[in-house]
Amino acid sequence: MEKPHQFSSADTRCTTLDCRPSCLLASPHCLNCRDIKKALTFRDNKSRTRTRTPQNGERATHGLPKDRACWPPTWDRFTCATSLHATFGARGATHLLIGERYLHLPNAKLTARVVDDAIEISTNVFARTITLEVGWKLAKSKKEKNTMTEQNSVDRRRFLTAAGAAVAGAGAMTCQAPAKDVVTIRKQAEIPYNPDVLVVGGGPAGIGAALGAAGKGANTLMIEHHAFFGGVAAWCLGMPINQMRPENKARSKVHELVLEKLRAYGDQAVRVGDHQLWCNVDYLKVAVLDSLDQLGCKYLVHTRAIDAVVEGGRITGVVVATKRGPAVIRAKAVVDCTGDADVAYYAGAETMKELGKLSPITLCLNLTNVTRDQISKANIEDIAGKARQKYPLIPKRWDLGTVSNGHSFYINHAGTRDLGQFDATDPVQRTQAECQSRRQVLQMTLAMREFGGEALKDIELTGTGTQVGVRETRRVKGPYVLTEEDALTGRKFDDVIAWRSGFLDIGFTRLSKMKIHDVPYRAIIPEKVDGLLMAGRCISATHVAAAAGKSMGNCVATGHAAGIAAAMAAKKGCTPREVKVSQIQDALRADGVDLTRGGEGQLTDFVG
Repeated sequence: MEKPHQFSSADTRCTTLDCRPSCLLASPHCLNCRDIKKALTFRDNKSRTRTRTPQNGERATHGLPKDRACWPPTWDRFTCATSLHATFGARGATHLLIGERYLHLPNAKLTARVVDDAIEISTNVFARTITLEVGWKLAKSKKEKNTMTEQNSVDRRRFLTAAGAAVAGAGAMTCQAPAKDVVTIRKQAEIPYNPDVLVVGGGPAGIGAALGAAGKGANTLMIEHHAFFGGVAAWCLGMPINQMRPENKARSKVHELVLEKLRAYGDQAVRVGDHQLWCNVDYLKVAVLDSLDQLGCKYLVHTRAIDAVVEGGRITGVVVATKRGPAVIRAKAVVDCTGDADVAYYAGAETMKELGKLSPITLCLNLTNVTRDQISKANIEDIAGKARQKYPLIPKRWDLGTVSNGHSFYINHAGTRDLGQFDATDPVQRTQAECQSRRQVLQMTLAMREFGGEALKDIELTGTGTQVGVRETRRVKGPYVLTEEDALTGRKFDDVIAWRSGFLDIGFTRLSKMKIHDVPYRAIIPEKVDGLLMAGRCISATHVAAAAGKSMGNCVATGHAAGIAAAMAAKKGCTPREVKVSQIQDALRADGVDLTRGGEGQLTDFVG
């Protein structure tokens, strides 16, 4: 191992060449930084070797002390798929240029050292050190450089992830080179929390994870990119939260805490069914806050995860976007409850997604100025048939359900099923789905008013969801992948940490009965990435098996288990993979979870 070389932003600008500031690590603009008495040797923009005579007392060291050589003299040039420059400007600004990405780190200090076949670059800013492990092969000879294979090239995405994290923590981030076209993001946010457990996503799974971790004493932070928590339970405007109380019995302390807070606001807030909760979503949003506050869980809204920090195969933080700029939130354990497996995907975990088979996307809506008696007299399927020529986006049928104990109604429907396939992780397709769905909602309302006769002619649209409800996108591959057979046969597992009940429901496409079945711990941890757990609809399951467990009460259950496991890992200083499953099971039992339900049949009727 080479002795680390220290460089500070006090170093001066290169006075030797009219190119970039002085190089530190094998810039393609400079062949070396050794003293050359009669000629300076350097590389131009096309990597051609050039020489010229020093002028006006120029030094080949480019203003750097001789003991701060830009690369160890025992090595030849670093060979890699993309170029690396580490440079200092005259005003004390430190820069990194990695391939086509240009990063600006004001007032930073770099430490660079060679370790085996990698360069480690550390930047110390705001008393924080972030190490960027760059897996670049070091070529000792020209022959070896010429025979470098693709497998020795830079894993660029992972490096830029870490670099982005360093910038977010250091002061600013820029992207896109060449230098003359650099666009600098000069602001960055400071997050005032240093959690042990970070829960990303504030839907049912995230709520379960946050309450599970905080309930075990972990310093927990939950972040959400919307203005409220609740996820699909909140933006689907009153559709039931299924499988919260199967057979109208308590499922866990976590499930019951949310219900307790809802009931505190009276019968306008919630109506309890055989297994489901019908909620007024604005009461639900506050009830979730009350639950988090009771257990001391911290939270942030308008905070979106945009990347992950991975060091040595372990996720150590998440890069987020805020109104003050990007920031990094470090944590000992991270729980991905984004639904779309965003964090796992950013971290490089293997994900699964069957394009062409994805469940439909739906924008829910609220209506009023109509009574239950009037609705019962209308034949929605007949209305849809008559109206489709004029309103081609409408589904073939839909039902109106009552919101909580109020006088308004919600509609959950087939959405995009008949409009084509939409991948909600693709920005173009997601935009198409959102915009088509809003047109669809208006057409549904107009169809009822125009073709619904006296019963529905005065029905009024009062609101639509904050966003479309997405049933399926990416799922993370874990050591075990749940299958359709597991759901249909009610399979049990020794490492059970939750169970799923309800129906095998592929969103208005297939609806089948199933048995209660176990979720093994191996299905809520990624196969390879450490420090990470997942919960909700992005757990390790096939396309059909995912549809068997997406009811929101089931998502709370897997979140509850993931939160407890994350809390234990943080406390023990180990990865979630290393936590003993038996200890997680004991903690779940202490929270009122019955882990023996797998294999049981069900009498529940479906309510959508």
